[in-house]
Amino acid sequence: MGERCSTAAVLTVVLFLSIQLPISNQSLEENQLFSTGQDEITSTEVRIHNLGGSWDDNQVLEWSPNHLEFNRTIQFSILIEGVNSTDKIESMTLNMTWIYNVSTGDPLLSENLSISSLKPHENGLFMYFNYTYPLDIFHDEYEISLDTLDSDGLLHTFNHKGINVIAYDMHLNPVGVGFDSKILFANNQITSLELFIQNTGSVYTDIEFQIIFLTQLPSNWNQPNLFVLDANLSGGENSTALFEFQAPSDAYPSKDSMPSIEFQLIAEFEDFTGQMVEFYNVNYSLESELVPFDSLANISAYRTNFSTDLIKNNFIELDSNVDILEYSLISFENRSIEFFFEFENFGFSQTTFELEVVSQNSIDFEVYSSTDDQRSLEGQQSTITNLQPLDSVYFRCQINFISENQITKDPIAIIIRNANSGTTFDLEIPIFMLEFDDLIYSTLDLDSFELVSNLSSPQNDSFTLFLSIPWNNVFDVSYFENNWRFFVTISGPDSLAVPQISFELQQNNSSITNPYEFTIDEDQFFSILFDIGKDTDIGNYSIDINIGQITDDTINALNFETQLELTILENSSLFEPGQNDSDDDDLIDDSNNTSNNNSTDIGQDNLTNSSSNDLVNNTDEQINNSTNNTQQNNTDLTQNQDGDSDSNDSTKSQDKDTKSWIYIILALIVISLTSIFFIRKKISRENPNLEDKTIVEINTPVISNIQPEINSDEGLTVLHQWTDNNGYTWKQMSDRSMLWWNGTEWVPVNYN
Repeated sequence: MGERCSTAAVLTVVLFLSIQLPISNQSLEENQLFSTGQDEITSTEVRIHNLGGSWDDNQVLEWSPNHLEFNRTIQFSILIEGVNSTDKIESMTLNMTWIYNVSTGDPLLSENLSISSLKPHENGLFMYFNYTYPLDIFHDEYEISLDTLDSDGLLHTFNHKGINVIAYDMHLNPVGVGFDSKILFANNQITSLELFIQNTGSVYTDIEFQIIFLTQLPSNWNQPNLFVLDANLSGGENSTALFEFQAPSDAYPSKDSMPSIEFQLIAEFEDFTGQMVEFYNVNYSLESELVPFDSLANISAYRTNFSTDLIKNNFIELDSNVDILEYSLISFENRSIEFFFEFENFGFSQTTFELEVVSQNSIDFEVYSSTDDQRSLEGQQSTITNLQPLDSVYFRCQINFISENQITKDPIAIIIRNANSGTTFDLEIPIFMLEFDDLIYSTLDLDSFELVSNLSSPQNDSFTLFLSIPWNNVFDVSYFENNWRFFVTISGPDSLAVPQISFELQQNNSSITNPYEFTIDEDQFFSILFDIGKDTDIGNYSIDINIGQITDDTINALNFETQLELTILENSSLFEPGQNDSDDDDLIDDSNNTSNNNSTDIGQDNLTNSSSNDLVNNTDEQINNSTNNTQQNNTDLTQNQDGDSDSNDSTKSQDKDTKSWIYIILALIVISLTSIFFIRKKISRENPNLEDKTIVEINTPVISNIQPEINSDEGLTVLHQWTDNNGYTWKQMSDRSMLWWNGTEWVPVNYN
């Protein structure tokens, strides 16, 4: 027995260990992976570019053995991923080896890179290394590799696909101008274009080249003269070529623009069979322009400082059909404005210019140069010396308006004088001052369009308020941001929202949201449909209408707020005068409530009540009680039927509800007629000599007693008296009637 227990215990321990060991190993592996991913080199890479290239640019894999030094400098871009610190890197070696020296281990470049040059970059380290290879290196392929040794002694090697140094190649470049520059021509002037040409191939390559002019010049022009210093070049040698253009005396101005100057460079070498082999054929192009011999000042004004959003210039004629606001400066609400301007030396040679900015108005303005934007020009004047052809200078002008000139439209003038020729050039920019007293106008009638600022409405009523935005031409100019947000709120005396007053916004009779974003158009109007609840407290309320411009320039954004006063008056039709004075009034009020609670025929209820009241007024106390009991039973029956109908509304159709009400009305009529019949019969037995006309004669004084006397104030007290914002005084009497003081007497209003 003891042996069995020992065996079971041993098996239990073995089973437990067999389950736990895989878990322990898995945890260890996970820890190792986590450590490796955070602190070990995962990959290395090298890319090759010209000087100034970036990591994502296309690699440059073809190079020339005898190029200019700038074009013989290789930029190596090196990336080490997986580590963010140089502590894990022991050394880095960059190798570049001619393909035929790989076996001998004789590299052209073997550079031990400086680890301190590595900089953190995303998930690794990054650096550049520039290498200028010597002239006349061997042509053909070169292998490139990077060997990185980490602090644990592990070597990481990256092998690049290599570069190719080609044996035959050519290079051409304009002298004194770039390919992004323009060649200038002026009347009766000679324009020269000098070209630098080099054989950048291997030293033992002999080539011949030729240059062919491709441009078709205007018909009154002669073809240019071409001079070539040496058309035969060995590897590494260079030569020059010169084009000379003679412009005719009437070249400027011209209806047509000058074409681009295009030419072709073709180079050949002789192979071992004596045949000429073409290895280079490239077309080159430079822009050209006709300019006057004496420089003009081309002035341009902009709304932004990036030479965009042009206001106007002095060398392009304006379209007479364009709105003047398109080429003007506009100040809204007397705010300061700024604009930017430049002028260009539009001429054949360098020139000195004198600048002055003036205005006939007594406005305050300052001019700043782009070279010193913190200090304004003294006297708003400046001299620009030796400005090169087609070069420009830039300025900023800040304008502040004073109160005396709020509506001025006099322009601001930029005047520039050519100091060499004495010619003056100017540019005038109109200035408009726009002020909106209000952007939106409110009325209750679009036909008469009588403006309103104070509104009044009784409880349990509704009305429509129309809002119109007068059209202004500035809304249609290209630079004006015609984007707006429309928002309406209603608040009470305590500035809180008023749920008892609901409203709906519409634009041209179509429902819109609140707030609502829109663009101002012609013949546009909004409307607000107000619904005043019967439980709304009487008094003054505020309708706030806000229209704000949507723009990134939040400082100068236009914003308009309109506040209308809404006075809620008591609707006396919701209350019967003297409803607590007698039992008869209670009866009339109850029957009215019954009629309101049940969707029955009001005319039939009035008929029933009228019959009951006639009986009451023509019988003694016993008959009155009997009639009241009958009336109460009828009311209870109506209420019970009403309750039954309400409980079944969710399951019955509209037709069934209508039939039920018809049955109830018929039942009420039958019960009322039956009651009247028995009462009249009983009265006839007790008073056999009483005739019907007696009852009619009694009715007359009773009706006159309950007739309200409108002009009598006997027994009435003032419940509430106040004066509104318009200066009118109101008061409400104890019979719920409303009166206002016209200056001599109290006048009843809204009396039912």
